[in-house]
Amino acid sequence: MFILFAPLILFDFRNQHITFNSLLNFANGSSSEEGSNLVSAVIVYFNQMRQHIGLSIININFWWFQLIIIIFTILGVAINYKNLKENSKIIFLSIWGFMSLPLIWVSPGNPQYYVGIGLGWIMLFSLALKTFWKTKKLTVLSITATILFVIGIILSIYNLNFNKDVFFRTSQDDLNYADQKSILNFIHQDSNNQSYRLVSFTIPSLHPEAWDYLHQYFYPKNSSDNAKIVYIVIEKYVYPVWEEKWINDLGETRLIFEKKFGLLRLQKREIID
Repeated sequence: MFILFAPLILFDFRNQHITFNSLLNFANGSSSEEGSNLVSAVIVYFNQMRQHIGLSIININFWWFQLIIIIFTILGVAINYKNLKENSKIIFLSIWGFMSLPLIWVSPGNPQYYVGIGLGWIMLFSLALKTFWKTKKLTVLSITATILFVIGIILSIYNLNFNKDVFFRTSQDDLNYADQKSILNFIHQDSNNQSYRLVSFTIPSLHPEAWDYLHQYFYPKNSSDNAKIVYIVIEKYVYPVWEEKWINDLGETRLIFEKKFGLLRLQKREIID
């Protein structure tokens, strides 16, 4: 469990214990409105669970199909529970699958909090599938589920390549690591070892830390705040009015070219004295 939640624990230590302090505030009765409205929190929790379980197991993003998969899993596990040898395994996996339940009283709306349950539900689904394969009357159901599972694997590979419908993707679907790396590689080659300045127009506005980190990690040598050549990375959801303002803030510039990398744009500009 510690390994699964290690990213959240490290995040808490690096950000002045914001998560732990939120839990203390909740315990003191000063939690958010979402946490205080139990009915609303339960609805949010089960919607997050349904979506995450469906994408983890089958990767087909239809709510009714995700419910079928959950029912299929629970039914197969319940049938298998009659086998005393499997009880301890089922109890362990069930705790794993529902270990995010306390989020109902804390913050059920954050999808990243549900990442740890995925493996638990995948193993519960595999156990249910094994149970139905052994039950001759339900073999057709098992064959259908297996075919859909294979389709889900194919869709997962496809979606990973295009950064869509994967559990770790945020609403900023333009931030694909492969595209980010391609931009930095292109800048490195295009600059021909000459000094340049890298600027990123981001969402949230003017928080370029991620781009700064990647650039410093891969190509730390040629960057200079005084360089006449400026490469501007523009994320998809930056408003045009802010894009124009931020470009004007650089001073008088001449656009040399603009290229697209996935959903991201890259401009090369020259600062004119």
